[in-house]
Amino acid sequence: MRKSYQEKVDLAIMHCYRQLYACATPPAKFDDLPYKDKGSRFYMDYYIPEDVLMNIINDTLKIFKIHKSDHQVFIRTILLGCSPTSNKLEI
Repeated sequence: MRKSYQEKVDLAIMHCYRQLYACATPPAKFDDLPYKDKGSRFYMDYYIPEDVLMNIINDTLKIFKIHKSDHQVFIRTILLGCSPTSNKLEI
């Protein structure tokens, strides 16, 4: 059975998060993180350089053949979701 376009986008989002956390500092398995816990800000504990983050997002768009008209929505979804921070905070 063929997947709907929205299911393909959902799979792409999960793939993208998995790749981002695999390349983050410290590396982590996205599926093991508490991303379903409401109010959790676990993503602030992980860092990924902005260029690596954007490369992973762009690769995901190509791999899953997301329509060009949906690229900006996809990118915003990832960046405003629970992606690792690309700003290193010095405390």
